[in-house]
This record gives sequence, structure tokens and C-alpha cells, in this order.
Amino acid sequence: MDAIGLLDLLVSIKSKGSLLILMYHEIDRNIYCDIGVSKQYFEQQIKYLLRMKFRIMPLCEALELIKEGKGLNNRIAVLTFDDGYRGVYEVALPIMKKCGVKGTLYVSFGLVENKIPHWATAIAYAMMKLRLPTEINTPQGTFRINSDYERQRVMQIMINSIPRMKQNELFELVRALFEHIHDDLHRLYEETMLTPDQIKEFVEEGFEIGGHGYYHLGLPYLDDNDLAQEIELSKNFVNKYNRNCAVNTFAYPFGLYDVRVINEVKRRGFSAAVTMKTYLNKVLRMNYFELGRFPPYRFFMPHLSTFKYQVIVG
Repeated sequence: MDAIGLLDLLVSIKSKGSLLILMYHEIDRNIYCDIGVSKQYFEQQIKYLLRMKFRIMPLCEALELIKEGKGLNNRIAVLTFDDGYRGVYEVALPIMKKCGVKGTLYVSFGLVENKIPHWATAIAYAMMKLRLPTEINTPQGTFRINSDYERQRVMQIMINSIPRMKQNELFELVRALFEHIHDDLHRLYEETMLTPDQIKEFVEEGFEIGGHGYYHLGLPYLDDNDLAQEIELSKNFVNKYNRNCAVNTFAYPFGLYDVRVINEVKRRGFSAAVTMKTYLNKVLRMNYFELGRFPPYRFFMPHLSTFKYQVIVG
């Protein structure tokens, strides 16, 4: 048996009686702060999972199957897409329809309603458009930027601070940046994010729409009232869109959560929640509010061998 055959055998053994959840963001498009998984690799990964006899379905359907006691003899895979980027509709959906599989979208509906791109996308876009040298005044202070190195450093400072900021602080930061570059924030939203009609089309295709907070904030940093509102508003919109499942699931923004956040997610009526912790979920001992998820590859290497490796060691 060659090395590839051995990896496949180990994946087959390790994944039996397990729930494998994959975490994607953008597919095959540049979102300024990141370049999505390529179209070719995304399709290759789905075909590999199908070849390995995985049943691919939305998370809510997978959990229903497991609760019925039908998960032990199956390999179950779930494809999840965080944040609602446009390439999931333009690129991923046609591939998934061709392969006959469905997935789960985690959308922050406050951003959809207000036509605001993901915070990191908005910040990265504005910072890339700055003409240097320049000085920008933001709620975080005044930044003097004279070089591309300083541009990257300030951009990273801003992006790293997002989870600790409140909704109004993020609005003010993004507004200040777009005023500085004389650009339209709503236009960037239309370029990079899903529209309500596109989200509805996913529902019609049988996809699950899950909660991802209302404004995609760092939930552990919110006080009790703001935390309750952020999750309750998220649940209200999940109830509006998610007509395909008896249960509703949640994805912690930035992968950040604690006991207080878990309890609030439960209290607001979600049945399970996914993390950014990389491990396989064993059907017999699943922690429904700390479900593990894998990125589509490891070590910044978009190759099936790195995907297989993380399934084996996860």
C-alpha cells in the first residue's frame, strides 16, 4: 500500500461513527483580508468525501440523524460557511448542487440588514485604498502611515481589536475609514456579501441557515444585556429563514465563547453550537455546544494530504 492509500485507510478508520465538520469562509474570491479556498480544491474535497462514503448534509440534519441513533455506522460530514460571503453563492453553490450535497450557512443578520461587509473585510479594503503617506483619525486614535509596512501593521492592529469592540465602536471605525478614502461602504457589501434574496435561495435549495450573532461581535466581551440581545436577535432571524430543520445551530463569532455564552445560546433556543477547535466529534460522546470544526487544510497548504492528516490526528 502506498502513502496515499494508507492515509485513506486511516481516514476511513478514524471517521467511522464520527461527525466531521468543515469550516469555510470565502470560496474562490478575494475578500481583501483573505483569499478564499480555490474552486478546484473545494470541488476536489467534496468528491473525496463522497468517494470515502461520507454522507454530506447540513448540521441540523446530521444532529437529527445522530439523535435517532443512526450515526454509529455512518461517516457524516458537514460543510459550514461562516459570515455569508458572495463566493459561497457564486462558486460553492453550483458545485454542491452538481455533487448533490447541501450545507450550513452561518450569517450575522445585523450586517445583512445594514448592508455592512464583515468588519475585517471593510477594514482591510479601506486600509488597502489609503494613499500614502497619510494620517487617519479613528475612534482608536490618530495613525500616521508612511509606508506599506506601517499600513500592514496598523491594519493588523485594527483587525485584531475587532472581537473586543462593541457594535457602535465598529460602526464608527469603519465609517471613519470610508470617509477618509471617499468610498461607499454599501457598495463594498454588494460586492462581497450575500444578499437576502441569495440567502433565501440557499433555504430553497435545502441549506440550513444558522446563527452567528447579530453583528458578529466577540460574545465573551459583551455585558449580560448586550450578550442576550446579540443572540436573541440572531435567533429571531434564524427562525425567519431556517425552515428546513427541527433544530437550530449556532457558530461562535471568532470562535470565542465561555460558559456564560454557552448558557445564553442554550437559553435562546439553539440546540448546538460549533467552535473553531480542530477535532472530530465522536457520536457517542459529543459535546453539542462545543462541536469541533476543521479548516479545509492545514499548514497553509491547500492539498488533500493536509486535510487527511488533520482528520487522522484530530
